[in-house]
Amino acid sequence: MNHSLTRIAVATAFALISVAASAQDKADGLFHGNVSLGAVFSSGAVSNTTISGVFDTARKTNDDKLSFYGVASRGTTKIDGVSGTAVTNDLYRLGGRYDRDLNKQVFGFVSGELERNGVTDLDLRSAIYVGAGYHVIAAPTTTFDVFGGVGYNRSKYAFDTVSGTELVLGEESAHKLSETTTFKQRLAVYPGFKSENGYRATFDAGLAVAMGAGWTMNVGASARYASKIYIAKKTETLLTVGLGYKF
Repeated sequence: MNHSLTRIAVATAFALISVAASAQDKADGLFHGNVSLGAVFSSGAVSNTTISGVFDTARKTNDDKLSFYGVASRGTTKIDGVSGTAVTNDLYRLGGRYDRDLNKQVFGFVSGELERNGVTDLDLRSAIYVGAGYHVIAAPTTTFDVFGGVGYNRSKYAFDTVSGTELVLGEESAHKLSETTTFKQRLAVYPGFKSENGYRATFDAGLAVAMGAGWTMNVGASARYASKIYIAKKTETLLTVGLGYKF
């Protein structure tokens, strides 16, 4: 297998970690969401193995919403004739958020996230935020919110620890394009209060098409930017295609 095909195989495997099937926003007080498992194997001059899983679930009522999400992915590459195995992906992320409507347009929220990324030597990033948002559009087929808050982020690397207070500013929307197709996107920026901490930005978008019997076809795109990073590039982008199961 040549290096181009190897990169395609690795990218396809890594794509499975972020299937963009978002949780259903039914206001019935029950948890609804999506779960996906994936694995990709390739062999030849270069052998690749990636196993991954992702879940996204939320419980919504007329006044509040509780949501959780998680990602786990492990990928390795071995080149024929070279001793040892290189880890190409070692990502684990768990997060949650609680939203409470203060009136028909204003809501408050508390959120938190844990992340480990072995490829960038990030042993653990822990962050918690509190803030408020505004329902700009709240129609049956389209919702659009803006939000902002403040929080604390502690990132422990294998060789250093960076921590401090930071802001979170963002927007998110959901669109029901048809009876079977939905689109969601979210943009958030995290400026640090201290210049040495820099700032982060994240963008996620996903298109989900129902296939029947609970299965969905999903296409997603994501981008991550960190102005202060020790290993790897400052910007990471990803295009995903995959299958999910809705419950």
